[in-house]
Amino acid sequence: MRLRDILMAQSRWDCFVHDPEGEKSQPLPPPEESERLAADMVLRALRVGIDPINHAILRRLTRENEVALTSLIEQTSLSRIALMETINDLSQVGLASYAVETRQVHATAGAIGLLGLLDEVRARLARMIEIQNPKAKSQNQS
Repeated sequence: MRLRDILMAQSRWDCFVHDPEGEKSQPLPPPEESERLAADMVLRALRVGIDPINHAILRRLTRENEVALTSLIEQTSLSRIALMETINDLSQVGLASYAVETRQVHATAGAIGLLGLLDEVRARLARMIEIQNPKAKSQNQS
């Protein structure tokens, strides 16, 4: 969904650009750019999603179906403007959506996937630490 929005925006932008050579961008990126575009989008989502405040917001959004903006203000202690900027950042990378009519914030499938990935990495790292340090495991069981 986010990729489609980016490509549509690029196409609209191209309509405004004076292009005497007729070399406007195609609606779909050439195959060699697809991997780079995908990598850029993933890295951008990771940068936004791992910020501690953003991460806490995403955790809450995935636990609850929808969260009121006022509730997120209370949770984060951010001002309304700062929270809206944060929600916009999450929305731009496809991790959250905001319904203006209801003032509710929702997690997207991207947020669920990102948190699942982070949980898996954390669990694997914890297992590796346990394997590397068996004394700590036996001390914790005592």
